[in-house]
Amino acid sequence: MDHNESKRNIREDILAAASDLMMRKGVKETSLKDIANEVGISKGTLYYHFSSKDDMIFEIADKHLTQVTDDLEKWVSNIDNNASFEQILTMVIERVSNLETRGNHE
Repeated sequence: MDHNESKRNIREDILAAASDLMMRKGVKETSLKDIANEVGISKGTLYYHFSSKDDMIFEIADKHLTQVTDDLEKWVSNIDNNASFEQILTMVIERVSNLETRGNHE
């Protein structure tokens, strides 16, 4: 594993731990120290990868939004071409509603 791959894996580990802790404890109650401890790194290493908790939150939100958008694009591309706009919109709203209540368990 090269240095860049190792760096990327640590970032992914940090994001996964931050996401999990924030879902369990809440965003405000999750500290950078909690996240660093969960990953098994120092706060200094955490700061090397993310300058703030807000940066982590932004990246987590961006990843989730990208995943939802990709899923919806795949799903919409398989919709019957004869479906009305209202039918498609209703299905999309139901799909998004299901995603929001499901949470991220990956």
